[in-house]
Amino acid sequence: MIRVPQLPAHVKNVKAILSKDPSNELNGIAKKLFDGTPELTAMWNTLHKVSRENDLIDEDPLQHSWVVNFLEHAKYFSEPPAFHKKNAEARRTLSRKIEKLAKAFSTALIVNGLDSHLVYIDDSMFDPNESNILLLLDVLEPRREKMNFFHTYEDCTPSAQAEIDASGRAKIKMSGLILDTAKKLKERIAEEPQAGKQGNRAMAIRFIRSIAKRNMSLYEDELRTETATAANAIFGTAYGERDVDDLLDPKRAPKPRKPV
Repeated sequence: MIRVPQLPAHVKNVKAILSKDPSNELNGIAKKLFDGTPELTAMWNTLHKVSRENDLIDEDPLQHSWVVNFLEHAKYFSEPPAFHKKNAEARRTLSRKIEKLAKAFSTALIVNGLDSHLVYIDDSMFDPNESNILLLLDVLEPRREKMNFFHTYEDCTPSAQAEIDASGRAKIKMSGLILDTAKKLKERIAEEPQAGKQGNRAMAIRFIRSIAKRNMSLYEDELRTETATAANAIFGTAYGERDVDDLLDPKRAPKPRKPV
């Protein structure tokens, strides 16, 4: 008897949760990606496999954050940003404005002695019974259930700062973060395809490049077949792995034939 592949339990669980919440913003993208075709089932099983291999999940059916994370990214990358309809000149103006404001903000912090460091803190870093950081944050936010966020290093006590230093956690300068963020936003504006007659195809290409980058950062693999499957389900395209190869590796794309 041939065994028909099934969706992972985590996916089924998220599907059931969303079915009971019609107002959830993920329902639209989920409807397209939970369609149940053999290609989409294979995609979800591959995502489950690589998420498990990269220690991003456990086998508890309620631990479905990897599914929600993919849906959220798929939704984000499939919807054009507000500036999508701006023409090239308007986009250049927007980029210059962002750069100017970022430089002004960053400089104001530095010259006025307000530049601080951000450090990422989570409950797994320290012993909750001995940590000065956790004691400090319990005072600041006594009702917190889970601490998992950035905190200002300079606001910590000397003993808490020493604990952070000993942990080896990176401290991010706020002025530098502002400039880096502005740089990334400028790159995003430049990379956004122009609104035009290509419609779904241009947005599908944008989606493929973005999701492939996301996959690489999480799994060290672009998952090109799965990326094509998701794009086809969302945009109604018919990309295959070879098409994704050509999009992600332009130098591999065949040169156009010269007219006879």
